[in-house]
Formats: sequence, C-alpha cells, structure tokens
Amino acid sequence: MKTSNKLLLGTGICIILGIFSYAFVMRGAYQKALANPLANELRIELKAMKYLNLGYDSNVTFKHGNKYEIVLNKTDKDSLRLDYQGDILNLKIGDIDNVTIYCPQLPIMTFSKKVVKDERNDTPIYVDSTFQSGDFVVTSLRNSNVEFGKCHFDKVDIQSKEKAEITMENNEIKFLNISLPKYSTLNLNYSKIIAKNIVLGDSCSVIITGNQSEFLK
Repeated sequence: MKTSNKLLLGTGICIILGIFSYAFVMRGAYQKALANPLANELRIELKAMKYLNLGYDSNVTFKHGNKYEIVLNKTDKDSLRLDYQGDILNLKIGDIDNVTIYCPQLPIMTFSKKVVKDERNDTPIYVDSTFQSGDFVVTSLRNSNVEFGKCHFDKVDIQSKEKAEITMENNEIKFLNISLPKYSTLNLNYSKIIAKNIVLGDSCSVIITGNQSEFLK
C-alpha cells in the first residue's frame, strides 16, 4: 500500500475514533448532569429588600449569602410569583417541594402559609445555621412553623397572629421577643436565651430540653 494511502487510512481511522470518543464523552457528561441534582437548579437573583411578604405552601429555607437570591428546581419556576414595591418584595411560592432564599441580612418579614382543610401544618420555615449575627423579625406570622438550627442572633422578634410552632435547636439569642396566640407551641432545645419577653395565649405549650434554669426565672 502506498504511503499516501496509508496516511489517508490512518487519518480516517482517527476521525472515526474521534467521533465515537466525543459521543461517549458527551453521553457521560449528560448522564453526570442527570445524576447531579444541581444540574436542574434555577438561581434567581433578587433585588435588595428591607421587607419580605412571603406566602408559601411547602418548605422554605433561609441561608446566609453574599447576595439576595432564590434557588429552586427549574421545573417549579412557574409556581413562583415576584412583585416588587419599592424595598418590599411580595413573594408567593406555590406547591414547590423546597425553596432556598439566600440573603446577606434578613429582611423584616410576614409569613402566611396556605391552609388546606384537615391538613397538618407541618411544613416549616427553616432558618439555617449560616446565620451567626443580626436580627430575625416577623411582624405577622400566620399558620406557620418556624425552626432555627444552630443560629446566633442579636434579636429574634416574632409576633404571631394565628396558631404557630416555634422550634429553637442549639441557638444562642441575646434577646427573644415573642408573642404567640392560643394553642401555639414553643420548643427550646439546648438553646441559650440571654434576655426575653414572652407572651403566650391560652393553652400554649412550652417544651424545654437542656439546662434552661436561667430561662425559667
């Protein structure tokens, strides 16, 4: 076989192998993307806000971040509604399994959970341990559960208008100001509360785990 033919044959084989190897790599990358839950993640940057009115159906997590941002599954984008009014964000989250809101500092908030007849109110607002300073203020809490996990706050101020459940797990709070209506529950699990002003309605439950002798004074 002539040298030129050998070169052509070799070039052809290299091209074919290249095509197959490219297809294999792309197939592997595609499968990796499917296996990676972040591949279907949608991140929406938000304007800086002073107030947040949040209506929600399912779990919402707050985490500390360098900018205001909301993260959810791409397939759930149509269940999200945003409306800005100056420094107020009206945010409605439909039937989405999990939504995460990142913010450098927490805005002053109102929470309202959609109520379905005979449904247990067990889908929480969760405040992540990434918050180690600042204030958490809710001026109107309606039909919601709020859980704090290993946070440090200068002030936690919650004014609930309807039955609520507040859970604090391994938190340190300099000043806790809380008002709960009847049939609400306050859970304090190994949390350090330095100063407090707590108003509880009729038939409320307070569950304390850990050394809270100072809290009870």
